[in-house]
Amino acid sequence: MLALSAAPSLPGRAEDPAAGVATDAPPAGDRSLPIGPGAVEGVGRRTPTPGATASADGLWRSLGARPFDAALPSLLMFGVMSIAPAVFLMTTCFVRMSVVLTLVRHGIGAPQIPSNQIVGSLAIFLSGLVMWPVWTEAWREGVEPYQQGTLAATEAFDRGSLPLRRWMATQIERSGNRDTMLLFLARHPSGPRQVKTYDEVPIEALLPAFLVSELETAFAIGLRLLVPFLVLDILVATLVVSSGLVMLPPSLVSLPLKLLVFVVADGWTLVIRALLDGFGGTSP
Repeated sequence: MLALSAAPSLPGRAEDPAAGVATDAPPAGDRSLPIGPGAVEGVGRRTPTPGATASADGLWRSLGARPFDAALPSLLMFGVMSIAPAVFLMTTCFVRMSVVLTLVRHGIGAPQIPSNQIVGSLAIFLSGLVMWPVWTEAWREGVEPYQQGTLAATEAFDRGSLPLRRWMATQIERSGNRDTMLLFLARHPSGPRQVKTYDEVPIEALLPAFLVSELETAFAIGLRLLVPFLVLDILVATLVVSSGLVMLPPSLVSLPLKLLVFVVADGWTLVIRALLDGFGGTSP
C-alpha cells in the first residue's frame, strides 16, 4: 500500500476521488484535444457552404459556356500574324526589289553599305507603293462585303484574292515565264493539266510559279546592272598591274571610281525607276 500510494500518477490519467480508480479522461485543467483515429480524418477538411458552392458553379458556367467560340478570333489573329511574312514574300514584288538592291550593293563593292535594314526597308516601301492599288481592290471586293455580311467567308476569300491572282499572272506573262507556271501545274496532284486562263490555275501552283518568276527576273536585272561594274573592275585591275603596283589592291582604286560613276549617273534613281517601271496593270 505504501508503494502504490508513493507512485506518481501518470499524466493524462485522472483518479476518481470516490472510487480511487484512475480513468482515461483528461484532467480538468488540461485543454489538449483528444487524438484518435477519428480525429485525424477530419483534419484539413472544410465543409463547403452553400453560397460558396453556388458561386464556384456560376464562375465555371460563365467561363466554360462556349470556350472555343470565345478563343476562335484570337487563334485566327495569331495564325494570320504568323503566316503574314510568308504571304507578303510570295504575293508581292518584295523579292524582286530586295534581290536587285542587294546585287547593286555588292556590285558597287560595299557589301555592308547600305545595311540590310536599309535595303529591306526600302524594298518594303517600294513594294507597298506598287501593291497599294491591288490591295485596295482586294479589300473592296472581298473584305468590305464580308464585314457587311453580304458574302460568306469562302466567297469573300475567292473574290478578294482574284485581283492578287491576276496581278501575279500579269507579272508571270510580262517576264515570259509561263513555262514555270506550267511546270508547277503539271506537278499538282489534283490540278487541271490544261487551262485557258490563269483564273483556272490553283493557288498552290500559282504562288511558287510567281516566286520563281520573280527570282529569275531579279537576277536578269541584276546581271545588266553588274556588267558596268565588272568592266570598271577589269579596267582598274589592268591599269594597276600594268603600272607595276602589284601590292596595291585593285578594289582600293575601283571602289571610289565606281562610287563616282554611280553618283554622277544618279544610279539610285535609275535603279528604282527601272524597278517601278517593270510592274504594270493588274489583269493579264
